[in-house]
Amino acid sequence: MICYTQAIKAEPQNIEAHMKRLDFLTVLEEMKYPINSLNVTRVRCYHKIVSSLPSSEGEIIMKYAKLAVTLYHYSEEIERAHEVMATAYAKCSSIFTIEDINIYLELLIS
Repeated sequence: MICYTQAIKAEPQNIEAHMKRLDFLTVLEEMKYPINSLNVTRVRCYHKIVSSLPSSEGEIIMKYAKLAVTLYHYSEEIERAHEVMATAYAKCSSIFTIEDINIYLELLIS
């Protein structure tokens, strides 16, 4: 996990490094590995993807922004949900759907 995290720090816009880290996290989850000890969670990986990728990767940004918002919402981390959606909006507002805008507005008023 440390190697993937370092690779992402070295090249934050490298989507393949992000995907490999998520794949490895999935394997660890399936093995029932105590992921809490790693200081890396699925939602943090999603958030990092949204904040790291360039706006030209809008579709990927939106996919992971929605996943992050959902997980943050379930864990009642509304400020983080707002943060990830604001980042996505700043990068690729032109591809926001009505649904995305509604989610963002709900976060703004909550």
